Amino acid sequence: MLFRSDDAPLKQIAQVQVGATFAEAHNEAGGVLFFVRQATLMAQPFDAKALTLAGEPVPVVQQIGLGRAHAHFSVTSSGIMAYRIGAGPLTQLTVADRAGASLQKLGEPNKILTHSWSPDESQVAIFRSEGTSNYDGDLWLLDLNRNVETRLTTGHKASVTNTNGPVWSQDGKQLAFASGNSIMTKDVSGATEARLIKDVGRAIPLVSDWTRDGRFLIYSPQDQPDIFALPAAGGDPVALLATPATEQGGAVSPDGHWLAYHSDQ
Repeated sequence: MLFRSDDAPLKQIAQVQVGATFAEAHNEAGGVLFFVRQATLMAQPFDAKALTLAGEPVPVVQQIGLGRAHAHFSVTSSGIMAYRIGAGPLTQLTVADRAGASLQKLGEPNKILTHSWSPDESQVAIFRSEGTSNYDGDLWLLDLNRNVETRLTTGHKASVTNTNGPVWSQDGKQLAFASGNSIMTKDVSGATEARLIKDVGRAIPLVSDWTRDGRFLIYSPQDQPDIFALPAAGGDPVALLATPATEQGGAVSPDGHWLAYHSDQ
């Protein structure tokens, strides 16, 4: 958590999970700072003039409801607080036909942001944020034949947005995904650790496809909306599209000759 006063440099105040809210208070510091740690809403006296915390943080609400980059609470100037607890809306994966009729429910409702069906349609890779951050979490595999989920990564190793998630290799043996600023691959058998393909040195890379021959991963850096091909065996990415427009979501045709994508041009 950082604060800036006028033209002064940024000053780090505390380590928090999501953004903070300040409220005036009749205490010695003159105010209270509310912030989230470990899914708990905390309160700590804060001097807004000196930009310093006082005393120790006190838990206010356990299991506060969390959004993608915020906690679900609000404090009035008179000190009244409104808040929500719990994980919030859950997602139920469902198979539907082309007319929209539901055919089958997959797994149990959970906090799922993205998912990806395996090429042989026997498994679904699921990103689950588990209540700490909607963008950083772990990957699970849902076996559709046994209706059993297995954790694939541990310790919030996957990073997603609502437009990119894990991408299957054509043989269904590996998943490619973003982890922080890096692109990783991992065997779905879980027998080996995830392998670093490339640290792209930018914001979350949007991994959108894996070529049918297994040679390249298609991705777009989140802060540089062009489309790149990254050798899956390691190496430097090659720009496929680099224009003033925003291009993302690159998908390669089965014969490898064409690239479909969306653009704001």
